[in-house]
Amino acid sequence: LVCVRVRPQGGADGELGWTVDDETITQAAGKHEGERYTFDSVCGTQVHTEQVYERSCREVVGGLLVGRSGTIVAYGQTASGKTHTTQGVMRLACEQVFDENDGVRVWASYLEVYDEKLTDLLDGRSSVQVKDKPVVRVTGAHEVRVASPNALDAIVSRGERNRKRGATRLNAKSSRSHAALRLRVETDVRGVRFEATLCVVDLAGSERPQKTRKRDSQNGQRAWVSAPETRFNEGVGINKSLSALSHVLRQMGDRLKPSFRNSTLTRLLQPTLQGRAKLALICCVAPGTIQLEE
Repeated sequence: LVCVRVRPQGGADGELGWTVDDETITQAAGKHEGERYTFDSVCGTQVHTEQVYERSCREVVGGLLVGRSGTIVAYGQTASGKTHTTQGVMRLACEQVFDENDGVRVWASYLEVYDEKLTDLLDGRSSVQVKDKPVVRVTGAHEVRVASPNALDAIVSRGERNRKRGATRLNAKSSRSHAALRLRVETDVRGVRFEATLCVVDLAGSERPQKTRKRDSQNGQRAWVSAPETRFNEGVGINKSLSALSHVLRQMGDRLKPSFRNSTLTRLLQPTLQGRAKLALICCVAPGTIQLEE
């Protein structure tokens, strides 16, 4: 399922660049003005995260209770509202799981992919790996038992403090890594035990390399200065891994064998993408004409 979410407009966004209804989004400015795109769901600037969740995520999370794993991914340019959306989805998913099964048991781990390296945001000493045998699985991650949605909020906040961030032109606190919250859920339904995993992914922002530049002021005039080489290299790595994920999703859509091994990100997501797993992709969009090309 693919859902598009247009975040609320801010002063730096320029004029409104999109108009939306429940299933279509139309470009309202620029050289492609008037072009319409259709998705499973489109959420405009007035739609709250709870409604985004109901339209795109509830079915994926419901599958956990009968042993069906799933993945929820937020994708989009820097400063398009991905982290805000995913953190809301994380809590709402936890609320749904506890509301729908009294005896459910939940564990959480929080991982980061940065520069093709997989690290644990809850315990930097952990050695996290994706192994193939006997089945594809993530091993070595520090897991925390989750007793309530409030407890999950604390776990996420703890992990976010350890996440890689940096300034770009689009966002002074841009996420420079992909972050994945994994919720492992155990249930008993009429004597049958089920186990499944939900992976909620806040992808690093997609952007053209020149967007990693930041503005400076000199002698009262604005000048463009290159961001540090590290920031540029981060952007190249981010876009490479996003391309690998896009390739895997296209292969899945075409019912071909996915190339999970092409990046650390796709390897991490393999256990919750393959087989009977469900997927929701939330495409986050900035609303204004300033970033229309992005």
